Amino acid sequence: MKVTRNVPLKVQVADGLRELIRNEYPNGEQIPTEYELADMLGVSRGTVSQALAMLTSEGLVLRKQGSGTFTNPNILRLSVRADRPFQIHGLIESAGYSPSVDLIEHEVGSADEETAALLDIPVHSDVLVVRRVFLADDEPAVFLVDRLSNDIITVPYVTEDLEKLLFHVLPDRCGVHLSYTLSNLIPSLATERVADLLKINPGTPLLQCNDTHYDTENRPIVYSTIYYSHNKLRFSVIRKVQP
Repeated sequence: MKVTRNVPLKVQVADGLRELIRNEYPNGEQIPTEYELADMLGVSRGTVSQALAMLTSEGLVLRKQGSGTFTNPNILRLSVRADRPFQIHGLIESAGYSPSVDLIEHEVGSADEETAALLDIPVHSDVLVVRRVFLADDEPAVFLVDRLSNDIITVPYVTEDLEKLLFHVLPDRCGVHLSYTLSNLIPSLATERVADLLKINPGTPLLQCNDTHYDTENRPIVYSTIYYSHNKLRFSVIRKVQP
């Protein structure tokens, strides 16, 4: 298995197992043991155990005492899930489309009260604002606005950097690694600007997510506003029953 820098190994193994399960065990079959998977992927059994714990919490596999671990076809049928971490490119791929991105514009602006409060910076501080449209089969699907304090940028960036998700840029340009996201889901209507970018009618219902991304030191780093077009993406959420 190819290892990617800056991504925890258990997360990479979990991603590999998801792909393996979807391709080889989609109908509720029993998957190989932890020892067999560890040998297959070239990692330790402990790492496989951690990855399987992640998949169990997602409902993707069912671990039956004394019988083994089985895939859950009911969950495998879901294409887009809002209750587990995702990146927009992967989200579009999961919905069956080919993803791409258009960098609309970027600028250094002044933090308004909402942005300043969420990023824990003074009002009117300089913030880098990046606007992108993500495409699904060359059709607009997601409009994303990212904001981060200009002060945390320690290495100059180039325009090509901003075409990527900030998750990939922050380690090299800011020396920070994101740890988790707090997301507020808001039903909204497309403004003239958003409608123009997503090629929909003004007033069209949208799912809006206001996300605050935190680093490994629990500091708010990026504040994002994301608009999802219902024409391309629908979300599913799994709610587990507590015993």
